[in-house]
Amino acid sequence: MNIAIIGSGNIGTDLLLKVLRTDGMHCKLFAGRRKDSPGLAIASKHGITVSTDGINGVLKILNTLDVVFDCTGADAHRSHWESLKKSHVKVVDLTPSNIGIPIIPSVNLQDVHCAQNLSLVTCGGQGAIPIAYALKQAIPDLDYFEVVNTIASKSAGPATRDNLDDYITTTESVLKRLTGVKDAKAILILNPAEPCINMKSTVFASSRNAFSEHDKEKITRSVNELAASVSQYVPGYRITMQPVYDGKNLMVSIEVLGIGDYLPRYAGNLDIITAAAIAVAQSTNQVVKRAANA
Repeated sequence: MNIAIIGSGNIGTDLLLKVLRTDGMHCKLFAGRRKDSPGLAIASKHGITVSTDGINGVLKILNTLDVVFDCTGADAHRSHWESLKKSHVKVVDLTPSNIGIPIIPSVNLQDVHCAQNLSLVTCGGQGAIPIAYALKQAIPDLDYFEVVNTIASKSAGPATRDNLDDYITTTESVLKRLTGVKDAKAILILNPAEPCINMKSTVFASSRNAFSEHDKEKITRSVNELAASVSQYVPGYRITMQPVYDGKNLMVSIEVLGIGDYLPRYAGNLDIITAAAIAVAQSTNQVVKRAANA
């Protein structure tokens, strides 16, 4: 599978390092805009062709590519998509633009064949939505979700900071879409503490009815099964607080510890979205191969 990455910041560089150790993936171009980008320097050291021409560099080789990963920003992706949608290439969007079909690998990986543009929502969405989905599967009466994502300030690059409004609206939108609730809220906290904290997410949920003991058993089972599914592609994903109940409300907390490909292991917010990107691209490739052999 031939791929290109647009965006040489934290997310793009972490993704590149994962691509380099993924069998069957070949990075034909790593494109940024700044000549002094640390990410471009790392790519060059690994023998990867680099460009400071951004999307224009990718467009020059578009007909040789299978997948383009966009690791820039929401506004930039909206512009990039106008050029990319004219091609046959699958586009995996790691920005909070909310253009494509949202994909959470542990929830709806089967939908990768449904559109050319596949949105990976946000890092917080990748962490919290599986838990919210598991809760809703166990208890259909849940009618409100609130997710609070906390990440180390050092792990948030300029694009993340510039996209905070898109981050919130996209996380909330996809949370509603994949769980079916009409009311949801997302909150992001950039914690400047030293030493840096690991990525953490807490999911709050409310029901129209109090939870029975049978409900609680179903919730625990569903949440742990989904967490185990996420940990298959994000090894550092784990539940840190099992469901806690207060009348008609409950909450669950998770933590994501990164592998440390680019930033230190506290930056699980990078790992959870870049690992999801690898899982999505691999699934896309399998769909293409099955179609070719049909």
